[in-house]
Amino acid sequence: MEETSILTFLTVFLLILLYLNPNLGAHSFGIGDGDGPNSIRCKDTERLALLAFKRDGDKYGWLSSWGDGDAKKECCNWEGVRCSNRTGHVLALDLPADYDENHYLTGTISPSLMELHHMKYLDLSFNYFYGSIPLQLGNLSSLQYLNLSRNSFTEVGNLKWLSNLPNLKHLDLSGISLYEVKDWFHFIGRLSKLSTLALSLCGLSHINASSSLVSVHLVDNKLTSSIFPWLFNSSSSLLFLDLSWNEINGSIPDSFGKMNTLLHLNLADNYLEHEIPKSFGNLCHLQALYLSTNNLEGELAFIHNLSSCARFSTKSLKLSGNRFTGQLPDFSIFPSLKALALAHNQLNGDLTKSIQNLFDLEILDVSSNNLQGVISEPILSNFSKLRILGLSSNSLALELNFNWVPPFQLEILGLRACNLGGRKFPNWLQALKNPSYIDISSAGIYDEIPTWFWKVISTSYLSYMNFSNNQIHGVLPNLLLKFDYSSIDFSSNLFHGRLPTIQPFSFLDLSNNKFSGSILPLCDISVLSNGILDLSNNQLSGGISNYCLSNLTYLSVLNLANNNLSGKIPNSSSSMLNSLQTLDLRNNSFSGELPSCMRTWKRLTFLDLGDNNFSGKLPAWIGQNLTDLKILILRSNKFHGSIPSSLCQLQDLNILDLSHNYMSGMIPQCLNNFTAMARNANSSEIIAIGAPFELDDITVDEDSWIYIDKAMVVWKGRADEYVRTLGLLRVIDLSSNRLTGNFPDEILNLTGLVSLNLSRNSLSGRPPRDIGHLNELESLDLSRNQFSGEIPTSMSDLHFLSHLDLSYNKLSGKIPPGTQLRGFDASVYAGNEALCGPPLPHNCSSEDPPAHGTGEDEIRKWFYVGLGSGFVAGFWGFCGALAFNRAWRYAYFSALSKSFDWLLLKVALLRVRLLQRSQI
Repeated sequence: MEETSILTFLTVFLLILLYLNPNLGAHSFGIGDGDGPNSIRCKDTERLALLAFKRDGDKYGWLSSWGDGDAKKECCNWEGVRCSNRTGHVLALDLPADYDENHYLTGTISPSLMELHHMKYLDLSFNYFYGSIPLQLGNLSSLQYLNLSRNSFTEVGNLKWLSNLPNLKHLDLSGISLYEVKDWFHFIGRLSKLSTLALSLCGLSHINASSSLVSVHLVDNKLTSSIFPWLFNSSSSLLFLDLSWNEINGSIPDSFGKMNTLLHLNLADNYLEHEIPKSFGNLCHLQALYLSTNNLEGELAFIHNLSSCARFSTKSLKLSGNRFTGQLPDFSIFPSLKALALAHNQLNGDLTKSIQNLFDLEILDVSSNNLQGVISEPILSNFSKLRILGLSSNSLALELNFNWVPPFQLEILGLRACNLGGRKFPNWLQALKNPSYIDISSAGIYDEIPTWFWKVISTSYLSYMNFSNNQIHGVLPNLLLKFDYSSIDFSSNLFHGRLPTIQPFSFLDLSNNKFSGSILPLCDISVLSNGILDLSNNQLSGGISNYCLSNLTYLSVLNLANNNLSGKIPNSSSSMLNSLQTLDLRNNSFSGELPSCMRTWKRLTFLDLGDNNFSGKLPAWIGQNLTDLKILILRSNKFHGSIPSSLCQLQDLNILDLSHNYMSGMIPQCLNNFTAMARNANSSEIIAIGAPFELDDITVDEDSWIYIDKAMVVWKGRADEYVRTLGLLRVIDLSSNRLTGNFPDEILNLTGLVSLNLSRNSLSGRPPRDIGHLNELESLDLSRNQFSGEIPTSMSDLHFLSHLDLSYNKLSGKIPPGTQLRGFDASVYAGNEALCGPPLPHNCSSEDPPAHGTGEDEIRKWFYVGLGSGFVAGFWGFCGALAFNRAWRYAYFSALSKSFDWLLLKVALLRVRLLQRSQI
């Protein structure tokens, strides 16, 4: 019995070791190196087969140790080849790609591999093999380990050949689409010895496999809750289960509590709801539990259950990105805990009491909760192994001596919105060794960045640095970063002087500072694909050169708004800025016509050139080529001519602002093609650019990896900057131009409009009677035109209208009744001499015109109409019958006479009775 337990333990230990250290590779399957003193030379047939494999797949010289020369004939010494020490047969081919070393294979898998009949181990993962998976792999009947994951196979055919691999224990086909492969699960289900199955990112919606499985990895598929019956009925010996990044919804079943062999459970990035079942407390061997990024809620009561039997085994708990509430549990009951991630929940309580005895802690991320407490030196000094510390966006304060030397070496530090105990730049950051992520934004720092800090990061592979929203001052030095995809945010500080040269970067935000001089220093930088550059709200001057644009070719965002830049935009070559999605040059002094090269910037969704000196006619290619535009703001320039009808091709447009120019002619009669303005906006609609910034062990705030477009929008009589709510606006502003003609009825189809401003033009005619169809309208300005006639009564149906200006037109008649229109100030109607009625001081002599089918006056009118017509109909219906029908007339007057006689008799009798009573 004891021997069986020891054997079981050793088996589990070996699987864990292989899972944690894949580099053990072929050695884990008893396969030797074959390069000892007693090695047997490899077989000629197998050597030739390997050379044929090299010819087909090694295009870049990775396998230089493979060759035909006398010094290279011993194939058992070749890189990635392992042979049997006894027979010399090739038993393993271990060639996973290593892109850091530029080691990878490409092409098709050579059929020559089928000559390696004794091979037990084949790993070709993460290479660039394409085409089809050779069906002849089924001839390698000795295979125990097969890993073809993360290649580029396009033709999978079927997996029937897997049935010929009865000894297979480990199968990894991750990243290979099995969506259209029929019956694949039947063939995998026949692999009775299979213990590890990895089918991540395969497009799977269901699963069926051997019950002997010990490790299952099905990450990033389309699996739903329908997987649970198979899971609970077929897999009684599972140690590792990874179902993250699927489409599993609903509650977590209690049956998980019966899977008491589990060591590692990952259900992160699904759609799970409700509370974590208390049955999780039965997972007595659990080492790692990952439930991040779901919709789970409630308190963490299961922690107390789990501590009863998994107290010493639990090493990693990651529950970030849910809706957990309540007091933070005492996690010090898990003395072996190495990773604790609870970020982006609604937990409260004193953090220090929950973590004070976790001496092995390496990862602590509790960002974006409601935690309180003071983090002191004695608390942090307990965590000598700490690599990752995330305390951002809580109510935490750090009380650390200025010269404190921490015992740990942090790689990731998040202290956004934390009280750092003073306004000085924290000196203890000198202890950072090779940091990859630093966030000390909104920390109340008023200081210069010391020179030692630049030395720290110059040798680091820094991927993210955020010092925004402080009062850090001084001059930024030039930075040459080692990591290609660095994201740097120094916005909203007091930096001054010339712009620094910072490269390479993918995200650089220096906005809201006091930088001055030319933008030339940034013209020599290396910008990576989809780069973001925000230099807005500084004091920069000069122009933009053709050379500068050519070096910023791969930008997706360029924001130079609110500076002192001038000159023309150069008409650069057509290949420049083709990736640009956002261009914001607002409030500068740019001049000249729009360059024709802009017609090639077809990915633009946001274009704000307002408050400059651009001139010329609006080019037709704006509507013809820039069809993805959502925001088009050209206000306060010197554009002239008519509004091109091609603008109507911008179906996704949310905001059109051509105000304060010299546009003339009629408003195009095709504005109903702005179909996005005919839809109501979604409350979650954000106009943003960027890709998720991911780190394996910390939840990164959304603001860290996306750029959210912002625009100055004029409506309700004022200009405000909109950021996260910008996507909710549907606005047309053509005010302060020289437009003529009538109000275009086509606008009435844009039922999602919230603001319409046609003021200060020369528009005429009557306002449309059905203007009430714009029922989302909150702001309407038709002032200072030549509109005539009565105010449409349907305007009373604009229930959300809070800003109205009809002043200085030629409107006449009475202002329609009702609080919606009469509740505005009289200035709204000023300058219309023929208008009358409240709120204007002079009343109308005539009766109130009827309201638009609503109100008390309407009800009263129809009451009297109904009363009069009913009386006429009743009277003539009755009297007419008596006049023309003699029998009816005789019967009526006879009955009337009898009724009168009866009434007289009753009165006489009543009189007699009263006299008799009075005599008594």
